[in-house]
Amino acid sequence: MSVPCPPHPPHHSAPQRRSLWLLVVGALALIIVLVAAVAVIAVRSGSPSATASCADVEFIGAAGSGQRDSDPSSGITEIADSGVGGIVEDTYQNLAVDLPEGTDINLRTVEYPATAVPVKPTVDNWTAFMDSVSTGASEAEQLIRTTTEECGDSKIVVAGFSQGAMAVHRALRAIGPDARITAVVLIGDGDKVPYDNVETIPEYGTDARQGIAQVALHHGIDSGAVDDVLPMEWKSRIISPCMSGDVVCAPNSFELLRLTAHVSYDANDWRRQLLSKVGS
Repeated sequence: MSVPCPPHPPHHSAPQRRSLWLLVVGALALIIVLVAAVAVIAVRSGSPSATASCADVEFIGAAGSGQRDSDPSSGITEIADSGVGGIVEDTYQNLAVDLPEGTDINLRTVEYPATAVPVKPTVDNWTAFMDSVSTGASEAEQLIRTTTEECGDSKIVVAGFSQGAMAVHRALRAIGPDARITAVVLIGDGDKVPYDNVETIPEYGTDARQGIAQVALHHGIDSGAVDDVLPMEWKSRIISPCMSGDVVCAPNSFELLRLTAHVSYDANDWRRQLLSKVGS
């Protein structure tokens, strides 16, 4: 009686073995992608790990008038300087370099029109400009509130230039003093109030000056500005650089010889002041 031989294991050719290997690798890759997707969904849905995306320092920047313009006709469609304008970008970069080793920093942009100052002073043009300031204030307030809620363990830094400084100034008035906001820089602020509860750059010599929106307010024009000083709690946290001759933050100090003062700021002028507030 013959005994049946056990069946031979199936023989796979080299191409078949390669296909099986690729199938296994593909399946593993798919599992990794799915796990990652679940993790991302969990973070976005507000799980306890949501704060993992927050840096040690969250830096919020608001650009000045015309600094968010792009020029499609020249082929340039991206907004320069991370959308926050050159001087705010410089302030951010300085801080990023100066922070203690191992401290990470993240830049968040106030997304608003930052409409350029009208060349033709028509009612429609000025209305559009003031609407841009209002939108900036609203967007800055929302972004600051969102960041402080999402990143409770982070140091929050806010900076704005010109129209962006006005937007941040108004946002801070709406929010009120908040210990989670570590430092603020208001550069060339059109809402500047004389002898406000802020730190200044002594050599600029403009503590007694008022911004252009304050001048307009005192001439009966509704500029959206408020002429009250900021609460005392802000004094140790807000830096307000305003150069003599700046037509936006100190128009009554304007001199023809300093026509470019408003666009001549150097972020190194408040570099140490800002680091002293954030770096410890």
